[in-house]
Amino acid sequence: MIDIAAINAMTIWLCCNPNWGGKYTHIRRLFLSELSKSLTKPHNNRRSQQSRLSYKAKLALQSLEYDVKSHTSASPIQNDRNATTKKRCHLYPPHPGRKVRQVCDICHAHVCNSHAVITRTVICNTCENNLSDD
Repeated sequence: MIDIAAINAMTIWLCCNPNWGGKYTHIRRLFLSELSKSLTKPHNNRRSQQSRLSYKAKLALQSLEYDVKSHTSASPIQNDRNATTKKRCHLYPPHPGRKVRQVCDICHAHVCNSHAVITRTVICNTCENNLSDD
């Protein structure tokens, strides 16, 4: 269905703009490339403004000529979030425990991402529940 929609869009575009891409022999490929860029532009703009991106995502956005925000720590608490040693997440059963460096900012116990509530600080689910009960 997407392929048919792209063919129809190209047909309508060429009817409205008959001189577009006249010097190229691969106008379908050129049209699909421009179409994909225009459809993904809002998402890529929003994504490039995020401070935490994976290395591959940064490279992909930079190859599309987006200015990617570099990660800067907003507070000194974030620098202390990662401990130097890996330990098992305290909310996982002992087997098969997940070893992580990330610690809860409140109780300082090791906690994995699936058991953490991450905002500006890392708080484990147990401490989050205790905070909401208060």
